[in-house]
Amino acid sequence: MKKIQLTGLIFLLIIKLHNVYAADNLKFNGELVKEACNLSPETTVIPLNFGSIPDTFIYNGTKLRNVNFQIKLINCDVLISKSVRIAMKGAESGEMPGYLAVPIDGKASGVAIGILNKENNLIKINSDGNLQQLTSNTTSFDYSAFIVGEPTAIKEKSIERGAFDVSLSFSMSYE
Repeated sequence: MKKIQLTGLIFLLIIKLHNVYAADNLKFNGELVKEACNLSPETTVIPLNFGSIPDTFIYNGTKLRNVNFQIKLINCDVLISKSVRIAMKGAESGEMPGYLAVPIDGKASGVAIGILNKENNLIKINSDGNLQQLTSNTTSFDYSAFIVGEPTAIKEKSIERGAFDVSLSFSMSYE
C-alpha cells in the first residue's frame, strides 16, 4: 500500500516539476467582429434539380439546363462593409478546371457543372471569388448552374447515364 502511494507521489511530483518548466508554446489570437450581413434562412441550403437530361444534347456540346439560384444577404450594414467576396467551394473537375465535378461514385459520369453569375461569366470553383457591392438591408446575388460534357467523354462517346448528387458550398468574406 505504501509503495503505491510513494509511486503516485513521485509521479505527481514529476508532473508538477514539468509544468513549472513548460514554455509558452501554444498561443491563440483572433478578432471578434460584427459581420456586415446575415445569410437569409432560405439560402442556407439551396437544392437544385436538373431533372432528366438527354445525353444526345451533351454530345452536341450544348450547355444544358440553366437552373437559377440566388444567394440572399439580409440586414446588411454598409457602414461595416461595402463589399463581399463570395467563393464557391467543391470537388473540381480534373478535366475542366473551374467546373464542379460529378463524382464517380454516382452512376453518371463524363459531365461537369458550371456556375454562372448574372452577367453569364463562369464562377470558377475553388477560386477566391468575385468582389461584389453590398446595398443597405437586402442584397441578392443571382447565379445559374448548367451541365456540360467533359471533352474526353464527348470525344470518346463515354458519357455514363444515371443519377448524380453533387454538393457545393460557398463562403463570404467582407471587405
